[in-house]
Amino acid sequence: MLNESRLDELTEGIERLKNGALISVLSIVFGIAAFLLLLAVLPHMRFLNISLYSNITTMNRTIISIFERKLVGALPYIAVSGLMLILSAILAIASFVLFFMATGNLKKYSEKFGIGRIGLIIVLLSLLLVLVAVPSAFLTTGIKYLPSFPALMLMTIALVFLSILLSAVGQILFSIMLIRLSEEKDVDEGFRIAGILLAVSAILIFIPFISIAGLVLDLVALILIYTSAKNSLNKLKSGIIVP
Repeated sequence: MLNESRLDELTEGIERLKNGALISVLSIVFGIAAFLLLLAVLPHMRFLNISLYSNITTMNRTIISIFERKLVGALPYIAVSGLMLILSAILAIASFVLFFMATGNLKKYSEKFGIGRIGLIIVLLSLLLVLVAVPSAFLTTGIKYLPSFPALMLMTIALVFLSILLSAVGQILFSIMLIRLSEEKDVDEGFRIAGILLAVSAILIFIPFISIAGLVLDLVALILIYTSAKNSLNKLKSGIIVP
């Protein structure tokens, strides 16, 4: 029989995977909704280009007034979109924390699952790279030199690419953990499929034109993690443990 403390770590880890997956799905849904809402109101913001780069004195004041009224009408939608983006970010952070805690539980259950925690640490480093290095690049160059920013652009692109690369590596390591988890007794096989989908998604991000498919795969994988975790918990908590 499995040691009771080890079983507790396994069930707690799977429980956190389930909750993390659910919250992550909600984060993606709110993010997509916010993006679509912004696209819907984007045409009403065209007047910004006109007022900034055209000679206002030669423009028909009535046309300007119409553009301004359209923007005012779009402001509530922009505000809602902004709130949805903030909520999406908060949910994403919460899901990451749950996933990270889950990898800790699973690592205590078996060292072979430690690869998942390493993967999430790499993902976190990739995010910190963008949050710290990109603003630092702007500060180093100096605001007064921004009109000539080829070097800054190259640096930013390189940092973003490195961040994406690290994120992909971390996601693949996390997917390996899921595949290994599916090999455990009384653990749903769906974790294997979810792991494979996440690994494929991490690779697709580097392929032009079809990288958006990675988001779809991520969403499907998260749903599979949730359903697989739920099925696994039903088995584990029912006491059907195979030595």
